[in-house]
Amino acid sequence: MSDNDSRQRLADLNAQLKLHDVLYHERDAPEISDAQYDALVQEKRELLEKFPELSAYNDYEGVIGAPTVDARLPKIAHREPMLSLENSFTIQDVEKFISRVKRSLNMDPEASITIACEPKIDGLSFAALYEKGSLIRVATRGNGHLGEDITNTAKVIRKLPHKIANAPEVLEVRGEIYMHHSDFEKLKDVCNFANPRNAAAGSIRQLNPKIAEERNLRYVAYCIVNSTLASQEAILKQLAEWGFCTHTEVLFADNMDDALSFHTRMYNTRSTLGYDIDGIVYKVNDTHLQKLLGSTSKYPRWATAHKFPSTEAITKLRDISVQVGRTGVITPIAELEPINIGGTLVSRASLHNLNEIARKDIRIGDSVIVKRAGEVIPQVVGVDHTARCNSAVPEEYVFPSHCPSCGSTLSRAPGEVAMRCTAELSCQAQVLERVKHFVSRDGLNIVGLGEKQIEFFCNASYISNVADIFSLREKISHMNLSAEHGWGEKSIALLIDAINASTTVKLSNFIFALGIRFIGKGAAKLIAEHYRSYSAWVRAMTSLANGEDPDNIHGIGLKSVESLRAFFSSEDNLRVLQTLEEKLNILDEIANTETASPISGKTIVFTGVLENMSRNEAAKYAETLGARVGNTVTTKTDILVAGSNSGSKLDTARKLGIQVMNESEWKDLLKTVSNSE
Repeated sequence: MSDNDSRQRLADLNAQLKLHDVLYHERDAPEISDAQYDALVQEKRELLEKFPELSAYNDYEGVIGAPTVDARLPKIAHREPMLSLENSFTIQDVEKFISRVKRSLNMDPEASITIACEPKIDGLSFAALYEKGSLIRVATRGNGHLGEDITNTAKVIRKLPHKIANAPEVLEVRGEIYMHHSDFEKLKDVCNFANPRNAAAGSIRQLNPKIAEERNLRYVAYCIVNSTLASQEAILKQLAEWGFCTHTEVLFADNMDDALSFHTRMYNTRSTLGYDIDGIVYKVNDTHLQKLLGSTSKYPRWATAHKFPSTEAITKLRDISVQVGRTGVITPIAELEPINIGGTLVSRASLHNLNEIARKDIRIGDSVIVKRAGEVIPQVVGVDHTARCNSAVPEEYVFPSHCPSCGSTLSRAPGEVAMRCTAELSCQAQVLERVKHFVSRDGLNIVGLGEKQIEFFCNASYISNVADIFSLREKISHMNLSAEHGWGEKSIALLIDAINASTTVKLSNFIFALGIRFIGKGAAKLIAEHYRSYSAWVRAMTSLANGEDPDNIHGIGLKSVESLRAFFSSEDNLRVLQTLEEKLNILDEIANTETASPISGKTIVFTGVLENMSRNEAAKYAETLGARVGNTVTTKTDILVAGSNSGSKLDTARKLGIQVMNESEWKDLLKTVSNSE
């Protein structure tokens, strides 16, 4: 890159950053994602490192905020500037931060220094001023020196103390206002907010506090201005004692490895929190050392924000295809210009259904916002409508009227949003997906029959329904697979062994494997434990299909009952069941009736992050003790086990008066079980 090119690129980057700072801080109307903004900052940083002489031409250093423009709200001058945080995007950036801190404090590079690690909530910063223990005013950050008076609306934020006992004469507390995902979901169809942060920012600026109250804003406090306490740890403890909400997940790390491990753990579990975090803030824990380090005009030198890898990106929507599921549901799929999101190359994403396409006004050729969170399938969450060319607006997407696999007319059941193909076993795509489900781990667990093998046998017409799997043993002996299709003798032998091993199956696994609509793993287990044997289940289902009333099974709702009735009313399904009955040894379900277990027969729900085991492991163990495990909190739930970062399930349980246990109490309960055995 020539001198002129590098200088021009710096000017371009500064112009873009200045524009997006104003859009984000002043108007709460960002036009690019946080990840895209961070990429611009990182590019500028790398450009200045590569060409130090460009510093003379760097005419924009960024701002803490931007001038506040809402004329309806009075302005408040901050007693102390509300500074921003310097970002760290890589481990190397964090290492530089730690080295710089130690160097400034004249510390040995190998000496340890305690770092407070706190989640960085993606919300709106605030400062709350108390005098003689009473809340006097609350302000936004604004430009760091001048903020907006949001006192009236802030007072309706739940759990924000209006009175504090034993507080100093003057107290200023700072923190972050945010909106929970569950509350944003309720709001997004009513108000046109792009994300929870914008919704929180818009709600807190309402002149009518009742509107803000209805939107259920939340906050965390993390700072006492000019505190005399010795550490950040002591500050958080004091805030909690005064009744402020503080982070439930905080680590005080004595080395960088522990801090980075915390960063990784929070990144991996962030999708379970129920609110947005975009990184971890590292702070020197010792407040005396913080004072020695001081601040620049923009950032404190004793803190940095270690940002998470991007979970969102903007790319071009090349096309929309449709995918047929095992129950006939037609899911539209976005075919994307491949893009790297959080280290994974994404070329396809879910569009959910026709209603979502229409609601978001998604069109082929658009620049779309793609999100990938945890293990969740990537999804299109929005459209950059500003990127459309006025002279060539893409045409509205027309959803297909016929199944792309079998050509049957698509239909939509009353009250449902999904389009469906009702051809069932006549639809090759549905057969393929049913077979994949049938052989899955929680079904018959046929390890040697993978996706490619299933597609081969289905496309070659060797499998037309799940029962045909057990005819493959005979068919394979007459097929020259190794010569024609590259199968080795060992892989053929392994496949036959896997099929043979799967012919003995528990009733609950068998019911799940059938892929009956609305009958998941939990429902299949409840049904199997109720009827115990395959023959008893089939007799009851036959009666149900003939119009008799269903048995009352705790946890099985009307939709599941009607789905079972429809399944057993199909002659095709009954023929498949007859064949499977002949081929398989379906074991009776033995329900755990251990009377000594205090949770036997009770419905347990797990939420949040458990430290000592995964939620799936905890659920399986609870089932071995005779408990039922649910996914949602209802009036029939007996116990909610709440790990860290519990969300709306905990709120629901408290409202319903359901017993709530933390992980420690749950472990103590389990000890009483083991001690009684």
